[in-house]
Amino acid sequence: MTTLLLLAAFNSTKLKVVSGEMTGEATVQKRLLENGSKYVRLDLSLARSGAKSVNIVQESTYSSDGTPVSQSQIVKPTGTSTTAVFGKKEVVLTTNGQEKHLAYPSGSIRAASEFWVVRDHPKAGTKVVFQRLDLTSGKWVSTTCEYVGTRMIGGKKAHYLLLGEAKAYLDDKGDPIRIESGQTVMSRS
Repeated sequence: MTTLLLLAAFNSTKLKVVSGEMTGEATVQKRLLENGSKYVRLDLSLARSGAKSVNIVQESTYSSDGTPVSQSQIVKPTGTSTTAVFGKKEVVLTTNGQEKHLAYPSGSIRAASEFWVVRDHPKAGTKVVFQRLDLTSGKWVSTTCEYVGTRMIGGKKAHYLLLGEAKAYLDDKGDPIRIESGQTVMSRS
């Protein structure tokens, strides 16, 4: 992978995570790169009391318009490794060395919302609909993201976004304050 210079400061946010009976921590890192693209990394570690932890590392790179360039996910202790490289005509999805070629779906794959708050400042009520590749299932999922506006959370102003069923509260730099998805809640300590 070509090394790119940073345009903005490297941002890293630590979160505590509660997901049903499992607890743990996550670190979200993001960078805006010199060519206008965005790199995001999530390191997540969860465990039940007295059990081995599950560690997940996800990395994604988006072009300056929000089109995915590459995505990867590694799950330990299972050792499952999945990467997706988005080419001009198809996506090459590789899971544990097994390569599969996926056609692009009808509809846009451009996730413009990846740049909301970080770089772009949408008006309240702005929505985008795009097709997202689920790395676990290898299937395209129609996704709607809405910038709802600002809300107060924990006594601080937050940018509130709905991404499908998930709720995200971001600070003015676009870093997560709180994320809620089903029974999982990630929040700053």
